[in-house]
Order: sequence, then C-alpha cells, then structure tokens
Amino acid sequence: RLFLAAGRPREAVDLFAQVPGSRLDEMEDETTLVQVGRAMVEARRNDEALRLLQRLKRRGSVGGVVHLLLGRALQGKNMPELAEEELRAAHELPLDPTDEMEAAYALARVLEDRGKDADALSVYHGLLQKHFHYADVQQRYRRLKARAPAEGA
Repeated sequence: RLFLAAGRPREAVDLFAQVPGSRLDEMEDETTLVQVGRAMVEARRNDEALRLLQRLKRRGSVGGVVHLLLGRALQGKNMPELAEEELRAAHELPLDPTDEMEAAYALARVLEDRGKDADALSVYHGLLQKHFHYADVQQRYRRLKARAPAEGA
C-alpha cells in the first residue's frame, strides 16, 4: 500500500509477487488488490496479474474493473477467446469514464483480431460517438468500414 501511495507501482508489484497464495486469500482490501492488479497488467506481468485477478473473481469480486484487467492480461497472454469474454463483461458493467473507454477499445481490438469485423465496427462506432480522437479508433473504423461492403458482396 505504501509503495502504491508513493507512486511506485513497480516496487509494489515486486513485493506483492512474493505473497503466497494462502495470504492472498486472507487479504480483504479489494481496492488495493485491484490497484496492484492494474500495476501488474501495465507492467506486462500477466501471469501474476491473472493469479491475483482470478482470485478476486473467485471470491465474488467481479466488478467491471476486474473483468477489464483480466481481459487485458489475457490479451497479453495471447488468449483472445478468453479475453473477449472478460472484455465483453467489462464493457457491459459500470466503469469510470477512462476505464469504460479502455474496455471498449480493448474489446474492439480483440474482436478485430478475431475477424469479427461487424462487432468491432459497432464498438468502434460507439467509441467515436463518445471520444472522436481516442487512440487510433478513427483509422480502425474507416478501415473496417471500407472492407465491409467487399465482404457483403
């Protein structure tokens, strides 16, 4: 907690990675656990993030942020089918505006990568309606939109 509060997420992740699974089950501070999970995902320590986030999920802590972080960790592990499930769940649950945009973008990317262009196009469309200049959504939307008529022919 101190490392997180001091803006030192890497040290928090390093320390947390040493916590045995039995101790994880005893920890009650869900907010801190989610923050550590986010730091793990951002540091691309996906195995450790999955270990922590799936424990939270098993305990019934299945808020949108947990699904979002699980989806991102699964993307990092190149498991798009599982990532899609988690990101769809995150996309449908309440999130703060920043996480909402991130969840939608991550979902659209997974859908696009899986060849589900119509679904990805729909999610990108929704993103453009909320934030026209978010990441590279305009380019991705235009590319998929240009391909759509050719696929229907």
